[in-house]
Amino acid sequence: MERPIEKLRELQEDVDKKHKDLMIEFDMLQGNINRMMVANDEVELLRMFAFAHKRLGNILWANQIRIQTSKLENENYGNVD
Repeated sequence: MERPIEKLRELQEDVDKKHKDLMIEFDMLQGNINRMMVANDEVELLRMFAFAHKRLGNILWANQIRIQTSKLENENYGNVD
């Protein structure tokens, strides 16, 4: 049987990984924006815009899930904001 502390460690590792993945996405978005600022080719500019748009959508999606999860956790513990 798994001890509660082990379960908490696993959950924290999962949260840490998701946060790390989100920060990587943020860094890549910043790179797309930076590249757009120096692009001399319309095709590259549009490509970087498309990648930036996709990454921004990923960031939005991840944070929507975070907010919904937080709301559910608060409801389960009786802490309605």
